Amino acid sequence: MWCSSCHVVDSEGTAKDVAPPFSDIAARSAPGQLEARAFLVAPHPPMPNFDLAREQIDDIVAYLNSLAGH
Repeated sequence: MWCSSCHVVDSEGTAKDVAPPFSDIAARSAPGQLEARAFLVAPHPPMPNFDLAREQIDDIVAYLNSLAGH
């Protein structure tokens, strides 16, 4: 819900911002999603700090990895 306010999360979605679609993030960062993990731990403006727990970050990274086919 939070992510989709700026990012295109699925192929049917639309974004409200210039944030990259999740499919692009997955393609450029996999495997391991180190870049995505870094942004979730210490977000940069305009990305808000959601203060995510490690498990939540792991879940988001696992989802991104699934998009990349890893």
